[in-house]
Amino acid sequence: MAEQAVLRPEDQAPAHGITALPAGLSKEIDQMPCFADLLPFKFGGSALETLSINCSGCNTEITAENIRGKVQAMADGKTVSVTAYAMCYGCRTVSPIEAKFHDDGKAMYKVPGGWQQGTWQARPVPLHSKVKDFLIAKWQHIVPPIIGMAIFMAWVISKS
Repeated sequence: MAEQAVLRPEDQAPAHGITALPAGLSKEIDQMPCFADLLPFKFGGSALETLSINCSGCNTEITAENIRGKVQAMADGKTVSVTAYAMCYGCRTVSPIEAKFHDDGKAMYKVPGGWQQGTWQARPVPLHSKVKDFLIAKWQHIVPPIIGMAIFMAWVISKS
């Protein structure tokens, strides 16, 4: 089962949503990628697989499909910064999200007046996934020597 980062109402300030968007913010939000397309986001030894937030207007759960934003690795890849907007179509409220997730399970959520510390269930990235990601990233450096070694061994065998 996928672990999930959930921003609970206590992690947010009451009435923290935006009902009337400032000029230009609507277009900016529309240009942001859907959060579901950014996930899973692997960082450090963990993976952020999904994110949901409770609407600051009506407290309805908003899933990653209705969140637009960006995820950015920081602190040598051990932390990710999330800047996003959750859209509740029920009460027509946009809830801004600003959070930092650390690969050790700690999280920080932006609330009016500062940051609030919380936790999330960090899911370790399996070894086979790390190997696959490494091979995909470095295949241009790995495949040519393997081909060269295979050709050399075939030549040695043909000479013996």
